[in-house]
Amino acid sequence: MFKFEDMQFYKSLVCCLLYIVLCETYCIQEPPRTFHLIKRCQRSEQNMIDFENVDSLEECFKIAKRVKALALNYSPLRGMKSNLFEQNEKNNSNFSFRRRDERRHFFDQPEEFFNCHALQCPESSAFTTMTNDSRFDYYSLYGNPPGPNNFICVPEVGIFSLNFSKENYETAYTFCKNTTNGTLAHVASEKRTIALSKILQDSNFKNGSSKLAYVGLNFTYKHPNGMFKTNENEELSCFLYRAWAPGHPKINGSFANSSCVAVTKEITWMTVDCDQKLPYICEIYTAPLNDSMFYNACDVFLSNEETIVV
Repeated sequence: MFKFEDMQFYKSLVCCLLYIVLCETYCIQEPPRTFHLIKRCQRSEQNMIDFENVDSLEECFKIAKRVKALALNYSPLRGMKSNLFEQNEKNNSNFSFRRRDERRHFFDQPEEFFNCHALQCPESSAFTTMTNDSRFDYYSLYGNPPGPNNFICVPEVGIFSLNFSKENYETAYTFCKNTTNGTLAHVASEKRTIALSKILQDSNFKNGSSKLAYVGLNFTYKHPNGMFKTNENEELSCFLYRAWAPGHPKINGSFANSSCVAVTKEITWMTVDCDQKLPYICEIYTAPLNDSMFYNACDVFLSNEETIVV
Protein backbone atom coordinates (compact mmCIF):
# COMPACT_ATOMS: atom_id res chain seq x y z
CA MET A 1 0.00 0.00 0.00
CA PHE A 2 1.23 3.46 -0.91
CA LYS A 3 1.86 5.40 2.30
CA PHE A 4 1.64 9.12 2.98
CA GLU A 5 5.33 9.11 4.00
CA ASP A 6 6.23 7.68 0.59
CA MET A 7 4.31 10.47 -1.15
CA GLN A 8 6.16 13.08 0.89
CA PHE A 9 9.49 11.47 0.04
CA TYR A 10 8.80 11.44 -3.71
CA LYS A 11 7.47 14.99 -3.57
CA SER A 12 10.71 16.13 -1.90
CA LEU A 13 12.77 14.21 -4.46
CA VAL A 14 10.93 15.83 -7.38
CA CYS A 15 11.39 19.29 -5.84
CA CYS A 16 15.11 18.63 -5.38
CA LEU A 17 15.56 17.47 -8.99
CA LEU A 18 13.55 20.45 -10.26
CA TYR A 19 15.76 22.81 -8.24
CA ILE A 20 18.91 21.28 -9.77
CA VAL A 21 17.54 21.54 -13.33
CA LEU A 22 16.44 25.15 -12.89
CA CYS A 23 19.76 26.17 -11.38
CA GLU A 24 21.71 24.49 -14.16
CA THR A 25 19.58 26.38 -16.67
CA TYR A 26 19.04 29.82 -15.14
CA CYS A 27 21.58 30.36 -12.38
CA ILE A 28 24.98 31.85 -13.07
CA GLN A 29 27.66 29.25 -12.48
CA GLU A 30 30.89 30.08 -10.67
CA PRO A 31 33.63 30.73 -13.25
CA PRO A 32 36.65 28.39 -13.22
CA ARG A 33 39.54 29.51 -11.05
CA THR A 34 42.61 30.46 -13.09
CA PHE A 35 46.04 30.82 -11.48
CA HIS A 36 48.43 33.38 -12.97
CA LEU A 37 52.22 33.32 -12.85
CA ILE A 38 53.25 36.36 -10.79
CA LYS A 39 56.88 35.77 -9.75
CA ARG A 40 59.60 33.49 -11.11
CA CYS A 41 62.23 32.12 -8.76
CA GLN A 42 60.33 33.39 -5.74
CA ARG A 43 58.17 31.65 -3.15
CA SER A 44 55.37 32.95 -0.94
CA GLU A 45 55.51 32.12 2.75
CA GLN A 46 51.76 32.46 3.28
CA ASN A 47 50.13 29.67 5.32
CA MET A 48 49.72 26.39 3.44
CA ILE A 49 46.51 24.37 3.17
CA ASP A 50 48.24 21.42 1.52
CA PHE A 51 51.60 20.43 0.06
CA GLU A 52 52.41 17.50 -2.19
CA ASN A 53 54.89 16.24 -4.78
CA VAL A 54 53.45 16.34 -8.29
CA ASP A 55 54.67 15.63 -11.81
CA SER A 56 53.33 18.75 -13.48
CA LEU A 57 52.05 22.27 -12.94
CA GLU A 58 48.59 21.12 -14.03
CA GLU A 59 48.51 18.61 -11.16
CA CYS A 60 49.46 21.36 -8.75
CA PHE A 61 46.61 23.51 -10.12
CA LYS A 62 44.16 20.63 -9.51
CA ILE A 63 45.30 20.26 -5.90
CA ALA A 64 44.99 24.01 -5.30
CA LYS A 65 41.49 24.07 -6.77
CA ARG A 66 40.42 21.03 -4.77
CA VAL A 67 41.39 22.61 -1.44
CA LYS A 68 40.17 26.06 -2.60
CA ALA A 69 43.59 27.67 -2.32
CA LEU A 70 43.87 31.29 -3.39
CA ALA A 71 47.53 31.03 -4.47
CA LEU A 72 50.30 28.44 -4.82
CA ASN A 73 54.03 27.84 -5.10
CA TYR A 74 55.22 25.37 -7.72
CA SER A 75 58.72 24.09 -8.33
CA PRO A 76 59.55 23.08 -11.91
CA LEU A 77 62.94 22.11 -10.37
CA ARG A 78 64.92 23.35 -13.39
CA GLY A 79 67.48 20.67 -12.64
CA MET A 80 68.25 22.25 -9.25
CA LYS A 81 67.75 20.58 -5.88
CA SER A 82 68.97 23.49 -3.79
CA ASN A 83 68.13 27.16 -3.61
CA LEU A 84 70.82 29.04 -5.55
CA PHE A 85 70.04 32.20 -3.63
CA GLU A 86 71.11 30.42 -0.44
CA GLN A 87 74.18 29.04 -2.16
CA ASN A 88 75.10 32.56 -3.19
CA GLU A 89 74.54 33.70 0.37
CA LYS A 90 76.84 30.94 1.55
CA ASN A 91 79.61 31.91 -0.86
CA ASN A 92 79.52 35.50 0.34
CA SER A 93 79.50 34.65 4.02
CA ASN A 94 82.10 33.53 6.54
CA PHE A 95 79.47 31.48 8.39
CA SER A 96 79.23 27.73 7.90
CA PHE A 97 76.35 26.63 5.69
CA ARG A 98 74.22 23.51 6.20
CA ARG A 99 71.17 22.37 4.26
CA ARG A 100 68.11 23.32 6.22
CA ASP A 101 66.63 19.85 5.95
CA GLU A 102 69.45 18.67 8.25
CA ARG A 103 68.23 21.05 10.91
CA ARG A 104 64.43 20.85 10.85
CA HIS A 105 61.56 18.44 10.23
CA PHE A 106 59.99 18.47 6.76
CA PHE A 107 56.69 19.79 8.14
CA ASP A 108 58.64 22.86 9.27
CA GLN A 109 60.17 23.44 5.84
CA PRO A 110 58.05 21.78 3.14
CA GLU A 111 59.92 23.74 0.46
CA GLU A 112 62.81 21.28 0.87
CA PHE A 113 60.65 18.22 0.22
CA PHE A 114 57.48 19.15 -1.73
CA ASN A 115 57.21 20.95 -5.05
CA CYS A 116 53.55 22.04 -4.82
CA HIS A 117 52.31 24.33 -2.01
CA ALA A 118 48.62 25.28 -1.90
CA LEU A 119 48.32 28.60 -0.04
CA GLN A 120 45.46 29.90 2.07
CA CYS A 121 45.86 33.52 0.98
CA PRO A 122 47.52 35.44 -1.85
CA GLU A 123 50.15 38.14 -1.55
CA SER A 124 49.11 41.78 -1.52
CA SER A 125 50.80 44.22 -3.89
CA ALA A 126 53.46 44.79 -1.19
CA PHE A 127 54.63 41.14 -1.45
CA THR A 128 55.81 41.26 2.15
CA THR A 129 55.99 37.48 2.66
CA MET A 130 57.92 36.58 -0.50
CA THR A 131 61.37 35.04 -0.42
CA ASN A 132 63.90 34.43 -3.18
CA ASP A 133 64.01 30.73 -4.04
CA SER A 134 65.42 29.63 -7.40
CA ARG A 135 63.45 26.35 -7.28
CA PHE A 136 59.94 27.87 -7.15
CA ASP A 137 57.52 30.13 -8.97
CA TYR A 138 54.58 31.91 -7.36
CA TYR A 139 51.05 31.79 -8.83
CA SER A 140 47.90 33.57 -7.69
CA LEU A 141 44.23 33.89 -8.61
CA TYR A 142 44.84 37.62 -8.25
CA GLY A 143 46.99 38.65 -11.19
CA ASN A 144 46.41 42.22 -10.08
CA PRO A 145 47.14 41.88 -6.33
CA PRO A 146 45.17 44.17 -4.03
CA GLY A 147 46.79 46.94 -2.05
CA PRO A 148 47.93 46.06 1.48
CA ASN A 149 45.53 48.49 3.18
CA ASN A 150 42.17 47.04 4.26
CA PHE A 151 43.20 43.76 2.71
CA ILE A 152 41.18 41.00 4.40
CA CYS A 153 41.69 37.41 3.28
CA VAL A 154 39.06 34.77 4.02
CA PRO A 155 40.64 31.35 3.35
CA GLU A 156 38.84 29.27 0.69
CA VAL A 157 36.52 32.21 -0.12
CA GLY A 158 38.38 35.30 -1.35
CA ILE A 159 39.64 38.72 -0.37
CA PHE A 160 37.60 41.64 0.89
CA SER A 161 37.85 45.29 1.82
CA LEU A 162 35.85 46.85 4.66
CA ASN A 163 35.12 50.51 4.00
CA PHE A 164 34.61 52.63 7.10
CA SER A 165 33.14 55.64 5.31
CA LYS A 166 29.35 55.42 5.37
CA GLU A 167 27.55 55.61 2.01
CA ASN A 168 24.17 54.76 0.58
CA TYR A 169 23.84 51.48 -1.32
CA GLU A 170 24.28 52.89 -4.83
CA THR A 171 27.40 54.88 -3.91
CA ALA A 172 28.87 51.87 -2.10
CA TYR A 173 28.25 49.66 -5.14
CA THR A 174 29.86 52.20 -7.47
CA PHE A 175 32.90 52.59 -5.22
CA CYS A 176 33.51 48.81 -5.08
CA LYS A 177 33.16 48.53 -8.86
CA ASN A 178 35.38 51.47 -9.81
CA THR A 179 37.96 51.51 -7.04
CA THR A 180 38.58 47.96 -5.84
CA ASN A 181 38.05 46.02 -9.08
CA GLY A 182 35.16 44.18 -7.48
CA THR A 183 31.64 44.52 -6.19
CA LEU A 184 29.71 44.51 -2.93
CA ALA A 185 30.47 41.20 -1.22
CA HIS A 186 28.53 38.07 -2.16
CA VAL A 187 26.79 36.86 1.00
CA ALA A 188 24.55 33.95 -0.03
CA SER A 189 26.25 31.08 1.80
CA GLU A 190 26.78 30.14 5.43
CA LYS A 191 30.58 30.33 5.16
CA ARG A 192 30.43 33.77 3.56
CA THR A 193 27.86 35.17 6.00
CA ILE A 194 29.91 33.99 8.99
CA ALA A 195 33.12 35.40 7.46
CA LEU A 196 31.60 38.80 6.60
CA SER A 197 29.98 39.05 10.01
CA LYS A 198 33.35 38.35 11.64
CA ILE A 199 34.94 41.11 9.55
CA LEU A 200 32.34 43.45 11.00
CA GLN A 201 32.84 42.10 14.53
CA ASP A 202 36.60 42.65 14.32
CA SER A 203 36.30 46.18 12.90
CA ASN A 204 37.20 49.30 14.83
CA PHE A 205 35.23 52.21 13.43
CA LYS A 206 36.58 55.68 14.06
CA ASN A 207 33.09 57.04 14.72
CA GLY A 208 32.07 54.27 17.08
CA SER A 209 30.98 50.73 16.38
CA SER A 210 28.68 49.68 13.56
CA LYS A 211 26.31 46.74 13.66
CA LEU A 212 25.57 46.72 9.91
CA ALA A 213 27.42 46.81 6.59
CA TYR A 214 26.07 46.71 3.05
CA VAL A 215 26.66 43.53 1.03
CA GLY A 216 25.81 42.55 -2.53
CA LEU A 217 22.15 41.59 -2.28
CA ASN A 218 19.05 43.68 -3.01
CA PHE A 219 15.37 43.33 -3.89
CA THR A 220 14.33 44.26 -7.42
CA TYR A 221 10.78 45.02 -8.55
CA LYS A 222 11.62 44.51 -12.24
CA HIS A 223 10.48 40.88 -11.91
CA PRO A 224 6.65 40.53 -11.94
CA ASN A 225 6.60 39.40 -8.30
CA GLY A 226 9.89 40.98 -7.29
CA MET A 227 12.94 39.03 -6.16
CA PHE A 228 16.26 39.32 -4.37
CA LYS A 229 19.32 39.33 -6.63
CA THR A 230 23.06 39.48 -6.06
CA ASN A 231 25.25 42.11 -7.71
CA GLU A 232 26.20 39.42 -10.26
CA ASN A 233 22.50 39.31 -11.23
CA GLU A 234 22.01 35.87 -9.65
CA GLU A 235 18.61 35.15 -8.15
CA LEU A 236 18.65 34.36 -4.44
CA SER A 237 16.48 31.36 -5.30
CA CYS A 238 19.63 29.84 -6.81
CA PHE A 239 21.02 29.44 -3.28
CA LEU A 240 19.67 27.33 -0.43
CA TYR A 241 21.11 29.39 2.43
CA ARG A 242 19.18 32.17 4.20
CA ALA A 243 20.16 34.19 7.27
CA TRP A 244 17.32 36.66 7.71
CA ALA A 245 17.13 38.36 11.10
CA PRO A 246 13.78 38.03 12.94
CA GLY A 247 11.12 40.10 11.14
CA HIS A 248 13.11 40.36 7.92
CA PRO A 249 13.01 40.78 4.99
CA LYS A 250 10.84 43.89 5.04
CA ILE A 251 10.00 44.84 1.46
CA ASN A 252 6.29 45.68 1.28
CA GLY A 253 4.05 48.62 2.10
CA SER A 254 5.83 51.32 4.06
CA PHE A 255 9.04 49.31 3.72
CA ALA A 256 9.02 49.50 -0.11
CA ASN A 257 12.42 51.24 -0.21
CA SER A 258 13.89 48.85 2.36
CA SER A 259 15.11 46.60 -0.40
CA CYS A 260 18.88 46.63 0.18
CA VAL A 261 20.61 44.08 2.37
CA ALA A 262 23.18 44.50 5.12
CA VAL A 263 25.04 41.83 7.09
CA THR A 264 24.99 42.15 10.89
CA LYS A 265 27.41 41.31 13.68
CA GLU A 266 24.94 38.61 14.74
CA ILE A 267 25.54 36.59 11.51
CA THR A 268 22.21 37.60 10.01
CA TRP A 269 20.89 39.65 7.09
CA MET A 270 18.63 42.69 7.39
CA THR A 271 16.79 44.71 4.78
CA VAL A 272 17.41 48.43 5.14
CA ASP A 273 16.47 51.66 3.40
CA CYS A 274 18.81 51.92 0.37
CA ASP A 275 19.36 55.62 1.13
CA GLN A 276 20.66 54.86 4.60
CA LYS A 277 24.39 55.51 4.91
CA LEU A 278 26.31 52.48 6.19
CA PRO A 279 29.80 50.98 6.05
CA TYR A 280 30.13 48.41 3.27
CA ILE A 281 32.20 45.36 2.37
CA CYS A 282 33.70 45.03 -1.12
CA GLU A 283 34.75 41.69 -2.59
CA ILE A 284 37.80 41.95 -4.83
CA TYR A 285 37.53 40.01 -8.07
CA THR A 286 40.18 37.61 -9.24
CA ALA A 287 41.98 39.14 -12.21
CA PRO A 288 44.42 38.41 -15.07
CA LEU A 289 48.10 39.23 -14.69
CA ASN A 290 49.10 42.84 -14.22
CA ASP A 291 52.39 42.90 -16.18
CA SER A 292 53.88 45.53 -13.92
CA MET A 293 53.73 43.04 -11.03
CA PHE A 294 55.68 40.31 -12.84
CA TYR A 295 59.22 39.76 -11.63
CA ASN A 296 61.77 37.30 -12.98
CA ALA A 297 64.32 36.70 -10.23
CA CYS A 298 65.68 33.78 -12.28
CA ASP A 299 67.71 36.24 -14.36
CA VAL A 300 70.24 36.32 -11.53
CA PHE A 301 71.23 32.71 -12.21
CA LEU A 302 69.72 31.59 -15.52
CA SER A 303 70.60 33.03 -18.89
CA ASN A 304 69.06 30.30 -21.05
CA GLU A 305 65.36 31.21 -21.48
CA GLU A 306 64.43 27.62 -22.35
CA THR A 307 65.41 26.35 -18.94
CA ILE A 308 62.78 28.42 -17.16
CA VAL A 309 59.69 27.55 -19.20
CA VAL A 310 57.05 25.80 -17.07
